[in-house]
Amino acid sequence: MAKIKKANRVITIDDSRVDSYLSRGYDQINEDGEVIKEATNGKTVTIAEYNKLKAKLKNVKENKDGVSREEFDKLNDAFQEQAQERDELKEKAEKFAEKGKQLQEENEKLKKQLKKQ
Repeated sequence: MAKIKKANRVITIDDSRVDSYLSRGYDQINEDGEVIKEATNGKTVTIAEYNKLKAKLKNVKENKDGVSREEFDKLNDAFQEQAQERDELKEKAEKFAEKGKQLQEENEKLKKQLKKQ
């Protein structure tokens, strides 16, 4: 047996009749009243709801996930600057590591010279 709902009307029907009711605007619901299958036909929306959703869809398409192109470009520029700074710091760290290695080698040479004296 399946439960279906339309507006405030909830009825229990045979499983074989679910598709028929879905096509007439009923939603299939579970025991908690949550929709598990939405109606396939028989529902209408007001022109106000339609226009509101149409405007929202247009906004989402233009702004890609709610971020304006301007904000996206600003964030992208900041990301690029940080990536460049990271690369510069990495290069400096490599140079310092090389210099440190050279100083250690020089230190070892000086120690050997001191021991000889």
